[in-house]
Amino acid sequence: TLRTAGDWLVYVHLLQAGDLAFESTPLNYHRRHENSVTISQFSLDDLSEIAAMQAYIGEHFPITADQRARARRYLNHLIEHFDMRGQYTDTQLDAAMHGNTAGAAP
Repeated sequence: TLRTAGDWLVYVHLLQAGDLAFESTPLNYHRRHENSVTISQFSLDDLSEIAAMQAYIGEHFPITADQRARARRYLNHLIEHFDMRGQYTDTQLDAAMHGNTAGAAP
């Protein structure tokens, strides 16, 4: 049910399992096309899903105040990038930034 942040949930579950290593070499190629699942239109549900995933991570991992602030800045960046203030009310955006729209919980 996670259209936007489903991969994040997979990564979180992998992290919880442990025994991971980090490899900095790019190992895949990312491309975009007109039928791509990469975000081409961004809605309140998408914003809410990301906010809910951030909250889920904060509940399951030790997150610093700086990391929480960076996560909040990322949500604000998405709002500006997708010009959401012109499409939605402040009340709608605030609810979405707290993970409060249908289908947003991981």
